[in-house]
Amino acid sequence: MSEQQSVSEQVEEIVKRFCEPRGGSLLGPSLPTLDISKPNSHESKADFLQEKTAVLDALAHAEGVADFMIAQYRHKDESVGQMAARVTSFIDARARGQRSSDLVKSAVDVVWRAAADVGVCVSTAVILVDIRDGLRERKQELADQEKEFWSGNSRPPNHYARTMALRLARLIAREKRQRPTIGSSRDGNFPSTDFGRALEDLFQVLGITANFRRAGTWAIAQLTDDDIAPPLNALAGIGVNFLGSPQPDPRNALMNALDYGLKGQGKKTF
Repeated sequence: MSEQQSVSEQVEEIVKRFCEPRGGSLLGPSLPTLDISKPNSHESKADFLQEKTAVLDALAHAEGVADFMIAQYRHKDESVGQMAARVTSFIDARARGQRSSDLVKSAVDVVWRAAADVGVCVSTAVILVDIRDGLRERKQELADQEKEFWSGNSRPPNHYARTMALRLARLIAREKRQRPTIGSSRDGNFPSTDFGRALEDLFQVLGITANFRRAGTWAIAQLTDDDIAPPLNALAGIGVNFLGSPQPDPRNALMNALDYGLKGQGKKTF
């Protein structure tokens, strides 16, 4: 890696070793990102608990709103489904009327108009899938922080090293659908696996002075089945693309996503 590259560019080069660009937006394909922020930005345990409570509340609200948006398709009580259909039809009709005469002056106007055309309620439910997943990842990140920083009287050494090792291990596991491995060469304390080499390079880029094998071994032990085989995203590519080719109805795609969303987690299906 070139010394003239920025830190973010060098991190991107490391990510490219394991991930292929994906997506087809107007901005072109993009790589998954690796968060390189310091693992703990809270000044006190009270600050930490405030964010944890807010994330849990937001996650519950996101799931609750989405449940209502799709109740007409999924609720076991037919009367509840009919009620939800009346309310969502009213919201959709209002939004469509509000947006039909608006001039498109910005990207936000394009989003509003597209949501109104598709149906603002089902559009909201689709977007909430991404919001839900982001909140779940932050919930997991906070759980990691709680274990590392707030569960005892002292903080463990090299917490930034552990956090970055875990983030990289999760990214690789989700991309490759397998647990990464780590080891050292017989010729010395040199990494002998792709994950180990990437982790050593990442530590060098971020200025982390820690043993790559110790941090990597700890990170691999933290991985769960959901990290290795995450739920499928059935919403990718729905709608109509900019070349005019029809894609599956977003309502059908949403229903498929709901089937996958919490499978195996013992929760309601959103």
